[in-house]
Amino acid sequence: MPSGRAQVASTDNGDLVARLRSTESDVRHQAQTQLYELCRVQLVPYFRRRLRYASEVDDYVHEVFTGALETIRRGNDPQNVAAWLTGIAQNLLVKHYQQLEHRADGEIPEQQSTPAELSLELDKPELTEDELPELTDDLAEILGKRELWRTVRVAISAITPNLSRVMDTHIKLTLREQRRTTTAELASALDMPPDRVERQLHRARVATVTAATALVLARTGRNACSILDGMLSDEQKRAGDKLVLDVKQSKAVAKHAETCVQCAPRADAAGKYVLWAIGPGLIVVSDDDERRRAVAALFSRSDSVPVGNVVAVAEPTVVAVGRQVAGTRPPSGGAFGTLVRVSSSRVMNSVSHIAQDPMVFRAVAGTVAAVVLGVCGLLTSSTPLAPPPPIGEAAPDPADPKPDLVVNQPAPPTTTTPGPTSVPPVRPATPAPPSTPNTPGPQQRQAPAETPKPAVATPGTTPQTTTPNTGPTTPPTSQPSRNGTTTPPPPPSYEDVTVDFTDVAYSTFTVSGADGWHNSKQVHRMRLAPGVHTLSTALGQRFTFTVTDARTVEYDRSLEGTLTGSGTNTLAVHGKPVTLNTADIDYMSTGVGGTYQTAERSHTYKLLPGNHYFVFNNQASLRFAITQQGNVDYAPELAGMLTGAGTKTLAIHGKHITIDTSGIDYAGSTLGGVAWRTPAKTQQIYRLLPGGHYLLTSNGIITTFSITPQGHVAYKPELEGIFTGTGTTTLTAHGKPITINTAELDYANTSLLGLNWKTPDTNRTYRLLPGNHHLVASNGTATILFTITPQGHVTYKPEHQGTLTGTGTTTLTAHGKPITINTAELDYANTSLLGLNWTTPNTNRTYRLLPGNHHLVASNGTATILFTITPQGHVTYKPEYRTVFTGEGTTTLAVHGHPITINTADLDYANTSLLGLNWTTPNTNRTYKLLPGNHHLVTSSGITILFTVTPQGHLTYKPEHRTVFTGEGTTTLVVHGRPITFDLRNSGATGFAVTGLTGRAANTLVTLRLVPGAHNLQLSDGRRFAFRVTEPGHVDYDRSLDAVLSGRGSSTLVVRRARRR
Repeated sequence: MPSGRAQVASTDNGDLVARLRSTESDVRHQAQTQLYELCRVQLVPYFRRRLRYASEVDDYVHEVFTGALETIRRGNDPQNVAAWLTGIAQNLLVKHYQQLEHRADGEIPEQQSTPAELSLELDKPELTEDELPELTDDLAEILGKRELWRTVRVAISAITPNLSRVMDTHIKLTLREQRRTTTAELASALDMPPDRVERQLHRARVATVTAATALVLARTGRNACSILDGMLSDEQKRAGDKLVLDVKQSKAVAKHAETCVQCAPRADAAGKYVLWAIGPGLIVVSDDDERRRAVAALFSRSDSVPVGNVVAVAEPTVVAVGRQVAGTRPPSGGAFGTLVRVSSSRVMNSVSHIAQDPMVFRAVAGTVAAVVLGVCGLLTSSTPLAPPPPIGEAAPDPADPKPDLVVNQPAPPTTTTPGPTSVPPVRPATPAPPSTPNTPGPQQRQAPAETPKPAVATPGTTPQTTTPNTGPTTPPTSQPSRNGTTTPPPPPSYEDVTVDFTDVAYSTFTVSGADGWHNSKQVHRMRLAPGVHTLSTALGQRFTFTVTDARTVEYDRSLEGTLTGSGTNTLAVHGKPVTLNTADIDYMSTGVGGTYQTAERSHTYKLLPGNHYFVFNNQASLRFAITQQGNVDYAPELAGMLTGAGTKTLAIHGKHITIDTSGIDYAGSTLGGVAWRTPAKTQQIYRLLPGGHYLLTSNGIITTFSITPQGHVAYKPELEGIFTGTGTTTLTAHGKPITINTAELDYANTSLLGLNWKTPDTNRTYRLLPGNHHLVASNGTATILFTITPQGHVTYKPEHQGTLTGTGTTTLTAHGKPITINTAELDYANTSLLGLNWTTPNTNRTYRLLPGNHHLVASNGTATILFTITPQGHVTYKPEYRTVFTGEGTTTLAVHGHPITINTADLDYANTSLLGLNWTTPNTNRTYKLLPGNHHLVTSSGITILFTVTPQGHLTYKPEHRTVFTGEGTTTLVVHGRPITFDLRNSGATGFAVTGLTGRAANTLVTLRLVPGAHNLQLSDGRRFAFRVTEPGHVDYDRSLDAVLSGRGSSTLVVRRARRR
């Protein structure tokens, strides 16, 4: 059997990804095990070297595993799984040092309109511990989040009680702490072992997504699927949006959705929204007025209006990252156009990528706003979500091998089908009057004739054949038989026309006369009326073809090759193979508008003749065209940035820009959309394209700048001084000098989040950029927010006045709250607080502490207990600790140990004690005052045995120790030794001693009561032998001692005289 490491090393990427998506549970489970082993082998050493606390390593490995698993399941096809996992781990570490301020849950995320205006300085009032985010009184804000949280709340309450408690606590902690919570913190809140919490949280996430997805399907999708409708009771059907499913029903509905063509797209979208809600949705920015009006408009429309269109008319322009659909429209303002406006169909892809790349959350903050809009439609309407209508753009003349480069040209009307009705845009206060089909307005984009329906595309999957439900005459995809089982759909009739779009790179397409947008990864059967039809892509490429009375297809002979299937009932579309070479730019993900992005540096796309756009860093940019011969062409002014005109390879060349960060003190920095580089350097050269960019520091601060078409740096005038280098190829960042004075704090050290820890110093000056920062103590849990203004002055929230002083100046002084810790009723040799230096033992000591969580820690290193300092400087703690702590609401915390009696009368050691307590005069029956937690009985021979004191002050221990310990569930621990007889009568020695016990004469049999473990026997003649007492009470020793010792496997150890040579 090969080792686990060897198995991982031989992993085939394509095979592993395919097996992770298998519908066979055994195959999928084995693949998940293999992926987890790859994560463990590769990332445990990686995180161990980079995390301050070793206890967090498993937590982070697990987070990479779950994120990778979810991202693969939702369509990501990593070419190199091992390298991809390391990339996820790197980005996760970045987020470890970032701290985002959160908003009140009633606020919908804000999104700025341009890169230069993007702001992530957030603010959110603290939530009470017993509630999920409360909703504000603003109706426009309520509508979006209410449906989302209402569904998630119901889903959490519907899963098993244990998992419900874990997920509920996880959400509350994340919101309350305003940052990612660790397994250790969640374990403390739940009073559960961390390894169990880790498993339970993973199960809770899966259960919540399953329950919420099933709930959305049951509430909104039953009219479209007779099988789903049959799974619900009459009472549930009447319940409407109050419908609730039990655990068994949730699993059944979710399982049905995996194979149902009607339910799968909605289930996929619902699952992504729920993942967003319980993950990045807890940490978002707030929405702008336009999107709030869009939410209100969404709820004011009747069901006949497509939900997706409310979002679609907002002119999506951008591409997020990863295997995500790229933006389909060039920026209205050239390379400086809108950064993050996206439609609901784009959001589905961006949400799944957040699990892969936590840093993306900052880069696509605006995506969150669209998530809220999309989830409103998903949770409240039975109409499927829609991608945006295609950008109107004239198809090139087939006779012209070199089409003109067209930007935003309105599409010509289709002559044989009714023109689409225009959807009133959300932005104006009053809807614009609809234009006639034949005269589109200059800013109007035409929508499909029917309500668009998004295709759920999974990149790299085998094409499948689907039949859209276009009318009452269309046979159902599947139907239940009399016995309740599902029968396969009927074979296609001759009247169906098959459209095969799988040989092109675009994610979706539409056909006039057919319902909605279609997934290009599937082969579609469509019932099209005889006549002329138009096939369109989201970028505007259009091809007309005719369906004859015999249901065969015909088209212009000049299109042969691009189209095939003339005279048959199958129309196939073939793209021209064009290779995109991005080796000379530094962005992580790039692509072509309308296709999936990739991290590959050389990728071949199958593209149709016409205009296209290169996509980078969430911007659509650099127009180019594909000629009828399949060659690349572009405008003369782009030569240099683009090469390859007249060939089938388009190469992108970035401008060389130097970023100098020697004037700031963050642990690291990068540019948005560019990978973090190690080791971090203060001068980095990046290859960038013209457009908006931003400098991103390791604590999450974003500062925007631009690259001009000439390859020079530009930025807003108000950033002069923070940045220098405008008009040159070097951008230099200059931090504001801010002094942090912590002389009135008692922590072993302090730092700022996102900066490296340095030798302790109570007065240190940092060079910081304007934005939010966090002072963090060495205990890792006490943090406090402050802000650097653009003028380089300190400011902070009013409630922090007193704890912090120095607002309006360049010096921030932190003042700890005086908290007295009284440990007179504990018997440990010493106590301290986590993150503070150990000092001379003192049972009554006053510490100066920041508001936040702290841990009292005993000198045994394993007994720790949580308490909290309020912003007012008072002590508080959990109700279950009220027998251990007193002083709630005051400035003095008194600690009371549980009286635990240790009875060692059945042992023969010279003395016993507990680890972390002082050794005292031998006593076989002693009572100690101990904290809840793990403790170790230690014998004078150095053997330790673990037991635990519960929060109620009772004893517990591992099952394997039940022959050594008795007294479980009581306050008295009785220790029982194993009787071991020593026979040294023929050893030649006059006496002997077992380490930790008093000496004995060797001329007689001696029985000693010992605990299981390693011991040493010392004879009076100087000889020493190591032996072990096993759990059953037998002796064991090394085989090399067989000539001198005997009795292995028995309770008697015999020592013989040494043989003379």
